[in-house]
Amino acid sequence: TVFWYGFSNSPPRDLSEYKHIQLSGLPIFFGIGVYTFSAHCEVVSIEQSMRNRDEFLSVLDWSFAFISILYLCFGALCYMFFGDATSDIIFENLGTSNFVVFVKICICVALAVQYPIVLLPASITIEDLVKIRGTYVWSPIVRFCLVAFTVALAVAIPSFEVVTSFVGAFSNGVVAFVLPPLCYVAHVKGIGLPEVSFNYALAILGALASMYSSFAVIFCLFNPNSFIC
Repeated sequence: TVFWYGFSNSPPRDLSEYKHIQLSGLPIFFGIGVYTFSAHCEVVSIEQSMRNRDEFLSVLDWSFAFISILYLCFGALCYMFFGDATSDIIFENLGTSNFVVFVKICICVALAVQYPIVLLPASITIEDLVKIRGTYVWSPIVRFCLVAFTVALAVAIPSFEVVTSFVGAFSNGVVAFVLPPLCYVAHVKGIGLPEVSFNYALAILGALASMYSSFAVIFCLFNPNSFIC
């Protein structure tokens, strides 16, 4: 739908008319980039359901490579279609035709169907923490509260870019860049000094990037015209 609308109504222009890089957007990019690859909630269940679990890492590598290429191509074409007017929700650039409305409804249905899968690990963790898992009263209450909280958050902060950037930078940035190297150094024995130094450097850089990106996202929420936004 995006490609059809873009090529029909706003075809790509000469490459010299576009900004090739904008350093001020790096904090937002870091948060969104990390957020797009946040699949840690589903990874365990996917591995457990595989027929050949020994192939999990190779499948994971190929999946990330494919999705990276797909994201880069899609993002580049969207920017070539709409330039600086590209919305954080790309469907906002497609007008209000009946077909676009139908596509938006399909996206909402898809998200609603996927939401229980994404929410399940969080609800199970909370239920196990307070020892109410499997109860007929408190388990539904906890899950209802989680859904209500996310709905209230979406209504209170309508900017999807801010939410994804902050979650990616503050939460997923730590999960992706800080905890893995620290856990690797703590649990793997017999590794050399270069490998230890690399993992500590990765953890420090990840922590600094997460903190700076989180600060930039919150700052831009209240000062959208700032040079770092």
